[in-house]
Amino acid sequence: MISETVNESDININMQYQNLSIYDNGPPFEVFQNEETTKNPNIDGKALRMMQKMGYKQGSGLGKSEQGITKIIDINYQHGKRGLGLKLKRIEDTLKTWDFSIEEVNVKENLIWLKNEEAADYTEEEMFTWIKEGEHITDIKTQSEFCDGEILNNVVNAKDIFDEMDIIELCQARAKSNPFETIRSAFFMNRAALKMANIDAVTNYMFTDVDKNETFQNHEGPYYFADVCAGPGGFTEYVLWRKQWHFKGFGLTLKDENDFKLSDSTCACPASFQALYGKDDDGNVCSPENILDFKEKVMHETDTGVHFMMSDGGFSVEGNENFQEILSKSIYICQCLVALEIVRSHGHFVTKLFDVFTPFSVGILFLIFKCFEKVRRLWEIKDNSDIDVLEIVPLHILKGDKSFYNYIVNSNNTLAVRQTTGLKKLAAFCQNPTLVECRQEEYRRKCLEFWNLPDKSKTALPQLSALQLVNLVLDKPEILLVQPRKVDHIEAFNELISDVEDWYYFPLYSSQKTNNCNFYAGVSGKVYRLQKGKWIKINNIQLCRGTLLYGEFVKEKCVTRTEINKETESTKYSLHIIDALYLGEKSLIDLSFFKRQDLIKLYCKSLNKEGIPLSVRIRPKISNRFSNITSDCLISSSK
Repeated sequence: MISETVNESDININMQYQNLSIYDNGPPFEVFQNEETTKNPNIDGKALRMMQKMGYKQGSGLGKSEQGITKIIDINYQHGKRGLGLKLKRIEDTLKTWDFSIEEVNVKENLIWLKNEEAADYTEEEMFTWIKEGEHITDIKTQSEFCDGEILNNVVNAKDIFDEMDIIELCQARAKSNPFETIRSAFFMNRAALKMANIDAVTNYMFTDVDKNETFQNHEGPYYFADVCAGPGGFTEYVLWRKQWHFKGFGLTLKDENDFKLSDSTCACPASFQALYGKDDDGNVCSPENILDFKEKVMHETDTGVHFMMSDGGFSVEGNENFQEILSKSIYICQCLVALEIVRSHGHFVTKLFDVFTPFSVGILFLIFKCFEKVRRLWEIKDNSDIDVLEIVPLHILKGDKSFYNYIVNSNNTLAVRQTTGLKKLAAFCQNPTLVECRQEEYRRKCLEFWNLPDKSKTALPQLSALQLVNLVLDKPEILLVQPRKVDHIEAFNELISDVEDWYYFPLYSSQKTNNCNFYAGVSGKVYRLQKGKWIKINNIQLCRGTLLYGEFVKEKCVTRTEINKETESTKYSLHIIDALYLGEKSLIDLSFFKRQDLIKLYCKSLNKEGIPLSVRIRPKISNRFSNITSDCLISSSK
């Protein structure tokens, strides 16, 4: 939906002592071999001798009348924070050993796409009659229309085992049993980035190589994507690490603890990502007002929508794991609705589903299937009411499309069997802490190779100042302090420019007295402007780390026309980029004027954030040929 060493303590040395007496300036102390300690090595010989001195007889019980128990008390090895002596029957009944050969582990999945070869001819009125309401589903085992009943029952029973387990104990067992555990998050913020890396690799990089898609070959960048229900932003971090500012993203997720935290990334710059929170300003994807507001802002900046959308919504269902699919109905359908609103024609959509056993979930897949050219499953609504939406597409229609129905059933059966095997393995590792998954390092290496990711750990970014950045990227940093040449008479103009066909000019908004053209640097998540030889921090603007450019700071007048054709005026600050030495990590020093201008246009479009009111606009300065004007018009009077 990716050498042995031998210690002395390990050597058993058996020695026989026969009535050996040791004398040390005192009464003799006898050391002897006891028959009971010989038979049972679990009995401490020293403790037994102490008991014998107090009258204990071998084979008899403790107590005045020798009425106590004679059997050795078994040691109960403690599991996690369970109470002493507590036994969880469902866990105790699981295997204490594990056969690793029964688990199928593949680094690369075999993709089977379901192609939509028949156009849907359902009317809106007809589809409204499809919706079926009823009482909430209380037993997931009854939902076997799209899965073998026995296989479904096995999945449910395997999940039930963990209802009584301590979460810490469960996490420890999962870390030991998961063959991919040691990959962790690699050099990204969290594991979600690697989830997207796997999806991207399995699909032959259809997401991060969308710029190579023949369908979009005439698109003049940047390429757009959306990340919904995805805080702290692992999916986006992966995409921006691959494509940097050549891709622009829009995000919708809950605020506060579940918000995007891309500023924490040590490998990707979030300057070309715009987090939006909808009309309610809370990021709730299940709010119709938020969906509409998100759609309007995304379409305003992309014209025809994003090239692909990713969504990873979910919430805690602790104690109700078997009902996760049912409890996730709203978030399922709202994520799909957002995709249908903002993904352009021939675009891509990837979303997370849990189980797909109920007619409701299968119905969502059916509708999405009819809206897209092909779909593929990957391994990996009234909430407070007595009435629930059970179906959005009738069973006879879902089953009537044989290719779709067979695909869902086969997919459910295959994934359910794999899921059951994984859960049983997890239970075995919970029951027996000595089990070890020896393939973790092997699969870590294979996965990183398949995902085309470097094998490196997360490292903190260097905290550079603007001056340090300039000294790092320029051989002669003093060039930034060179004053512009003033051309105020025709002789100076002719001396500077021999052929006007070779030159372009940029009209400025600044006057001769107020020159607002400066160098700007993006370092450590902040932006600095070179003013009178000093780097001054400025607010409400983002540039990619490593950026070094020259531009003019301008106050623009904005005219907004309302629905009733009433115009309102406001002002907004804007940075007009004239030229650049570096755009992020991309050096422009050796590029031609025209290539630099093309990249600057792309950079500005990627970093500009119209959806954030206080954000400083970033625009490319418009250039014109010198030959289009006369020199007399360009030179001001010296009077």
